[in-house]
Amino acid sequence: MNRTGTLLAFVAGLAAGLSPAEPASAQDRRGLRFGIALPLERTGVTYEKAVDNTDPDTLVPAPRRGEVFEDEGSASGPLAGLALLAGYRWPLGGGTFASAEADFAFHRGTLEAQLDGSGTSPSGRQLGEVWPDDWSFENRHSYGLTFRLGGSPGGLGSRDESVYVLAGLRRVSAQVTVNWHGCLSPIPCTPDQFTSGADPRDLDFLAWTLGVGFEKGLGERVAIRAEGQYAGYGEESWVADFPEVRVTVPTSVRGGGPGLSLMLVFGR
Repeated sequence: MNRTGTLLAFVAGLAAGLSPAEPASAQDRRGLRFGIALPLERTGVTYEKAVDNTDPDTLVPAPRRGEVFEDEGSASGPLAGLALLAGYRWPLGGGTFASAEADFAFHRGTLEAQLDGSGTSPSGRQLGEVWPDDWSFENRHSYGLTFRLGGSPGGLGSRDESVYVLAGLRRVSAQVTVNWHGCLSPIPCTPDQFTSGADPRDLDFLAWTLGVGFEKGLGERVAIRAEGQYAGYGEESWVADFPEVRVTVPTSVRGGGPGLSLMLVFGR
């Protein structure tokens, strides 16, 4: 081998945390790892809303004056994405390993549902009631850090395969949009007097993930992974205040669900 070839081999060995003269199994390699992932989640979201008419000076007329009306709705469905990841892997001996990886994911997909509504009028759309609004949840992007711990029990090591468990935290940026249609006047409205509008709200959820995975080596520096995991979103809540009619509207959104990710990893 000429000098250039020897130098390239040495650099490649350093990148994997190995001496060029001392090759190691996939489970014993350490070093930086990069990859691309295709996450698919079956996400469920619950939207809760209350209309509080208990302010002594509320302009909401009887029989809704002094009452709190509540309702909630749920939506679920698949949300897909594309993620980039980078991290580091440490061998622990005995064919076991640990790794830490950060990722940034772009998501596509929207969940849609409608509240049933809650109130005393036939339409459920008078001032002081929970109107039967259409609402949607859109997961836009997320980023996080995941820890993995695993190894190659039995004959998995001879086939360059490993299994592991994982846990992580991530920040999920989403948008909830409420399309409303109802009466904004203290004087009861007829259907032709209802007003319509949209209320988009950006939300940031702190989510946790737990799961298991399988990795298969495809060569000296490439592997594929399949992971199954569950993500739980923390609750985001807010209160909309309508001082002109002395009404407040506490609202909250929470969600989570199972997911599957397929990954291509480089730099083993």
